[in-house]
Amino acid sequence: MIHKDLGNPSSFDMDTVLSSLAHKRPLFHNEADFQHALAWEIREMYDCKIRLEKRIDIQAGKRTYLDIWIEHEGQTYGIELKYKIRGAEYVHEEETFSFLNQSAHDIGRYDIVKDVQRLEQMVRLGRIHKGMLILVTNDAAYYRHPGVEKFTADRDFRIHEGRMLTGQMRWSDLTGAGTMKGRTEPISLQGSYPMRWQDYSTFETAAFAMRRLLVSITSNGLSADVDVAPPATAPEVVAPEPVIAAALPGATERARIYIREQLRTAKSNGDAYCDLISGDIHRVLNFKNSMPIVCQAMISIPEYRFRILSDSPSGKTSTKKIRYFLNVTPDS
Repeated sequence: MIHKDLGNPSSFDMDTVLSSLAHKRPLFHNEADFQHALAWEIREMYDCKIRLEKRIDIQAGKRTYLDIWIEHEGQTYGIELKYKIRGAEYVHEEETFSFLNQSAHDIGRYDIVKDVQRLEQMVRLGRIHKGMLILVTNDAAYYRHPGVEKFTADRDFRIHEGRMLTGQMRWSDLTGAGTMKGRTEPISLQGSYPMRWQDYSTFETAAFAMRRLLVSITSNGLSADVDVAPPATAPEVVAPEPVIAAALPGATERARIYIREQLRTAKSNGDAYCDLISGDIHRVLNFKNSMPIVCQAMISIPEYRFRILSDSPSGKTSTKKIRYFLNVTPDS
């Protein structure tokens, strides 16, 4: 077994991992097969802690799971995988691989970009140090430039070679309700991510020429005005009373970032207001003994008017509930 140093985030080389994996597993039966094979390869190459389907919530009331989570010496990585295959059958080393067509490229592209957004949010909230989106496909509709500008429903979500993902992306006005079902929200990216495709594996049959896309998300690629704190798995410094001293470094800013994310999402969905509860925020951010910090952050979002719907006498418990008005400025 070969072990490489993962103590420094920059020392973890996913390109090397994928190149090594391609020689052993040039094909996968499905996305779950890809997930397990990649996790096994990472564990073979790096002395690290690794989990599949680790739950890391970034939004109250909504569960979020990472395909692969890695931790070593305080550095954490979140990996989301996509395996998009055009239908065919191929025999490799006496093993048959049979695939159905995975059409609906528009939905597929949306889901891929959504994964990038989710990883970016985890980095911004300090839940991981680095995120990685990995797509492996034999379908040229994903990586090949269309040649001429096509004003399709999913034009904003295209990920072909040379494309840059950044800013807000949304479906075109002519998109059918069936296509957008469960995927109506616009996607906003703070960073800029160039689409750079590489070969993954090649075969005699052209239909099984596999290509891969690796998108990396780090705090360095996000706007400088966002203070990304260490992940919640970092050691906490717990002090005696007052409880406020037990908060993680950067906890107040992390709470504000989370609150603003929820308000932006609600506003982009056309909501007039958004209700948040201190206990939900505390749980999602995996804080310990930091409720006063969360409660203070909730009332220090100056760009929104708000109303306290319920609270305790101290104003520093898990029951604080605030309604933020999304279309009303503080001065109006």
